[in-house]
Amino acid sequence: MVDGENRSELLAADWNGEWMRLQAGRRRADDSFEWDKRARHFRPLETAPYARDFIKLLALKPGESVLDMGCGAGSIAIPLAQAGHPVIAADFSPAMLGTLDAGIEYYGLEDRITPLELA
Repeated sequence: MVDGENRSELLAADWNGEWMRLQAGRRRADDSFEWDKRARHFRPLETAPYARDFIKLLALKPGESVLDMGCGAGSIAIPLAQAGHPVIAADFSPAMLGTLDAGIEYYGLEDRITPLELA
């Protein structure tokens, strides 16, 4: 009871504490191992619609260079490089970078994309 009123248990709960307790039992989102496991499901040979829309929003000038931090398998880096932009593509997942490397080789973009393993 607060100020003479009944208070719902939902309002009295420590939701932040509960969230923190749940997070303690999970793998960290910034654990590259989790992304390594997902890498085989990414296909650098197709450009997702969100990537096309994102690239339009960038409104890059011809030849401008790009840092793609968290590049994953290259869904943004590859089409940018195909459009003539030099790209530094950084990710902390070695498996994602391996998938990116396959796309770079497939499209012959070795001179346009510089992959880096960075966290």
